[in-house]
Amino acid sequence: MLEYEGYHIHTCYSNALTQPDSTVFIKDYAKAYRERGHKVLCISEHGNRSNVWEQFDICEAYKNDKDSPYVMTPIAAAEAYFVPDRLKEVDGKKDGRNFHLILVAKDMEGFYELNEALSEANLTGFYSKARVDFDILSKLDYKHFICTTACVSGILKDESCEQLACQLHEIFRENFYLEVQHHPQRIQAETNIKALRLYKKYNWPLIYGTDSHYINKEDKILRTELMKSANITYGDEDSFDLHLPTAAEAFKLFQTQGVLSKAQIEEAMENTLILRDFEGIHFTKEKKIPNSYPGVPIEKRNYLYKKTVCDEYIKKAGMPNKEEAAEIHAEMDTIADTGTADYFLIMKRIIDKGIEYGGVLTTTGRGSGASFATNYAMGFSSINRLHCAVKMYPERFISADRLANGLPDLDCNMANVSAFEKAGKEILGEYGCLPMIAFGTVKTLSAFKLLARARDLDFDTSNAVSKQIQNYEQDVKYAKENNSDDPDYDVDDEVQIENYIDDQYIKLVEDSKQYKGIIISTSPHPCAHLLLDKDIRREIGVIRVKSKSGNKDAVYAAFIDGKTADNYNYLKARYLAFSMVT
Repeated sequence: MLEYEGYHIHTCYSNALTQPDSTVFIKDYAKAYRERGHKVLCISEHGNRSNVWEQFDICEAYKNDKDSPYVMTPIAAAEAYFVPDRLKEVDGKKDGRNFHLILVAKDMEGFYELNEALSEANLTGFYSKARVDFDILSKLDYKHFICTTACVSGILKDESCEQLACQLHEIFRENFYLEVQHHPQRIQAETNIKALRLYKKYNWPLIYGTDSHYINKEDKILRTELMKSANITYGDEDSFDLHLPTAAEAFKLFQTQGVLSKAQIEEAMENTLILRDFEGIHFTKEKKIPNSYPGVPIEKRNYLYKKTVCDEYIKKAGMPNKEEAAEIHAEMDTIADTGTADYFLIMKRIIDKGIEYGGVLTTTGRGSGASFATNYAMGFSSINRLHCAVKMYPERFISADRLANGLPDLDCNMANVSAFEKAGKEILGEYGCLPMIAFGTVKTLSAFKLLARARDLDFDTSNAVSKQIQNYEQDVKYAKENNSDDPDYDVDDEVQIENYIDDQYIKLVEDSKQYKGIIISTSPHPCAHLLLDKDIRREIGVIRVKSKSGNKDAVYAAFIDGKTADNYNYLKARYLAFSMVT
């Protein structure tokens, strides 16, 4: 029975990392894989890896499904951009090439090394796109990877492809594969012919890559419209059918292509099954709070936290009475018992150092943080709830139940945020403090505008419908605000878009809903910074993003979003910038 495992797969995360290329979510591939009996969930986005925590979440949910448990291994991979020497310049110009190259991490060590390689590509290899080279790849331990020659945009398109392939084989040895694909177009057949020549000459193994950008054939129109709306074309590749074929479909397409023999097709498919032996990726939700005092046991750190609170409280407010002392000790005990003292110790060190560097912290408090008397003592708030005329409830900020599976979340209003970033880097290392990434998704209005551009809708019609959608979105916003205290309120029951759109345009708006929610861009998170006492380049990955201010200078972010950080208990420091007016 023919079968294969897909590893060369793209989702809408590729849109954010490079340019619009897919409308499919990770969960869509996972569902299709499960229905077809695949055993791995491997995603390789353009230029970087995908959201590996989302892959892991999906596979864990399948495994823990009481009604129908299903084991699927999440695997990290990337369709990296490659150039032989990322730093070499000729006549003041860098080598502008960027061949595609698939890197699949077998295990967690491979995942960490992949992060390091892709981080370096973003930090020092960026030229139009983040690019790895032989220098970066040579630092990888080949035992933790497989590497393939990827698609028609890989090294096999180059005149020196044999030399490049030999150098890649020197690095990855038996884990270097010649990728073949099933597409009938001439350019793909020629690429397969080159792969076959190297296969016969060097006895390097073949492997089958689907290069899927969507699941079903009929979904091609969605990708076509997405690309057209962004005025993107790939030339000959635009005619490719990039759906996810079954093994039988792929085999027939290979036979129609007429390049590989039956035995070679079967070998290429069978070689994908090695992914089933990979350990894959796995993550824990244990608290990942940087330790301000390495080598100091937790009992001692708890003592330091409590001593700091007591000393600072007395300095600010004098000796507390019996009732106040009991309240303070209850708060401190909650922190110590839940293993979160390091959170307050590291935040205090960074804030104090940031103030030394010229940063300004507004200590009136933001959110529920002011309801904790120990935050007053630590200097995070000027409000002392124990002396406040209005009763404040500390459990609004922290309770043992809330910290059982999560971290404290202190919002800090700051001016000159860069001073606090500098402090974080000084205390935790150059790559211990970085803004997180924020993924931009398509909303109702932007989905319609995308469709309007793709279908060449006339300006007047597009503008009229856009205004109607704006009215709808405004009413949705107001309805949510007015009913924020009602947990059962469903805004869709009250505010329905059909009541805002002229009848003749309802079909267009309905069609545009297919694009809602897809990831389309990245930016530095406006306020969330990742604090980690490990190297973010290795643990998480560093990615180059566009500045939200329009500044052309390079901006780098930790390749993890705030929601994921919360879910997996990474320390998300919320630095909310404000402007000072004098």
